[in-house]
Amino acid sequence: MSAEYILSFSDECWYQENREIIDVEITSLKTFSCKNDNEYRLLGSEPGVGENDWS
Repeated sequence: MSAEYILSFSDECWYQENREIIDVEITSLKTFSCKNDNEYRLLGSEPGVGENDWS
């Protein structure tokens, strides 16, 4: 089972000015797994979920 979350911002200028802060916040999450371009992958918090369980 998976979930997808999409972040969108009504103020494009705010997003561009704060993009690095957003990146740091997401990559500092304890469930953060990896980043590909603009895609951030997070691990589920349920037992038995690992980094290589993306198939």
